[in-house]
Amino acid sequence: MSIASLDIAFYTAIFLLPGFFMRNIIAALIPARKTNDNFTFLTCLMYSIINLAVWSWAYVLITHIRNIRCIADWIYWVVLVAITLIGATVTAFVIGAIIQKKIIWRLGNIFGLKTIDPIDTAWDELFFRCENFQLLITLKDDSKVCGWYAYDSFTSSDANDRDIYIQYTYKEDENGKYQPDPESRGIYIPKESIKYIEIKQPKEVEKNEQ
Repeated sequence: MSIASLDIAFYTAIFLLPGFFMRNIIAALIPARKTNDNFTFLTCLMYSIINLAVWSWAYVLITHIRNIRCIADWIYWVVLVAITLIGATVTAFVIGAIIQKKIIWRLGNIFGLKTIDPIDTAWDELFFRCENFQLLITLKDDSKVCGWYAYDSFTSSDANDRDIYIQYTYKEDENGKYQPDPESRGIYIPKESIKYIEIKQPKEVEKNEQ
């Protein structure tokens, strides 16, 4: 392969790969919608184009510096890769923040436009926020589990496996109220066992009398 061919392959990679890199970062910031492979590729291509447009000035600058022979070729390629990776990371975080904060949704409301929420399900919306709250989970056998859901807890974002881990649980006292269990180290509940979930304030968590 000639040097020119290597350059073309390198430029192609620098253009295409940031989109896939950015998609993974954005997917870590917000629950991703389930899409087919064609739509995923087009989404990554769009991210690559956005990244190229945002950082085009940096690419033009480093290319100009190389053309006037101010730097060696290897330094040019290292800087080019650095611009691509750092730029893609920054751009992905900005896009993720815009989606996470629902800025487009809010702008749409200002102008009286209806927009589709970027998060697919109420499950993802609730647990994605990672706020600290108590959960009162009713199981399919009608028993109840009360626990504290916070940053050390976990819920699956896979629509086919809605399991949940709660970092520690509560137990009932003699008055039928739930109090922190000092011996608890958390509880895992598979999706097959969950009937429904209630979000409670600590003072609200009491045993439901039948």
